[in-house]
Order: sequence, then C-alpha cells, then structure tokens
Amino acid sequence: TQSTWVMENMWKLASEFDGRKDAIYLGKHFKAIVKQGYMSGGGGYGINKEALRLLGAALKNNTMEKCKLKDGKGPEDANIGACLEALHIRPTVSLDSSGRERFHCFNYYYLINPHTQFPKWYFSYSNSTPTAGSKCCSTYSVSFHYMKVKQIYSFHQSLYS
Repeated sequence: TQSTWVMENMWKLASEFDGRKDAIYLGKHFKAIVKQGYMSGGGGYGINKEALRLLGAALKNNTMEKCKLKDGKGPEDANIGACLEALHIRPTVSLDSSGRERFHCFNYYYLINPHTQFPKWYFSYSNSTPTAGSKCCSTYSVSFHYMKVKQIYSFHQSLYS
C-alpha cells in the first residue's frame, strides 16, 4: 500500500500561508506521544522554508539529541514531532474552513464509507473528531494513506476525468 497526494490541493493549502515568516508544520494532527502532538507520517506532513531552515540548523549543529523521544525510539513521525517541538515549532491547523481533514492516515474508500468503524486507538490519537461518510474529507484533501495502486489509479481518474 502507498499514499497518494493531490498536489494542486497542497499548493492551495500552501498558498493560504503565503507571506508568513514563522515556521509552519502541517498534517493530520495526532495528540499522543509528543506533548504538543505530532503530524501523522501515514498521511504525510509538510513544513515550510522557515521550519526547514530551523531543522537544518539543528542537524548541522548536531543538536538533535534533544529532538529524540525519551527512549530514543519510536516512529519517525513522532520523532520529527518531538524535534520540531524542541525547536518551538508548533503544529499548524490543517483543517479546511468547514473543519474537515485535508491529510488522511486512512484510505479514501475506507473514509467515505458511512459504516466505517475506526480503530479504538484512533480516537485517542486524533486531535479532531473522526468522521466517516460524506463529511469525512475536505474537498481540498491533500493526501490519503493505505491506498492500493488500483485505488490510486481510480481515485485520480475520478478527479481528472
């Protein structure tokens, strides 16, 4: 399985932050593991030029020790979240104006099914209310995870046909 991205929606989201000079950290916000939470790696996350500059400086200056989770282990996305927290880079709200998700750690076809039963862990991780069915996803969704190749093909065919 893979993730798929809708790049024009990513560009639209990025344009909403044009002119901002502060560090920006976008994605599906999980509220577990890291004090401020972190953005799920499954649905992908994005950082702007300023956040990348700060992260690069920390890497160059070898100050990344403070960026690791306490046990030095854990998933990559949570470790990046811990690092960005140590650099005082806060998660930026990535929901659309209707409060719908734009970054998704699940498959599109799973999410649009109104009978979807989310796994229990998701309720304790998600920083927003999990929603399935027609209101699951922003019209300007950026990414979906756990997509099979044939699903990615049909998803993009429906977008661009």
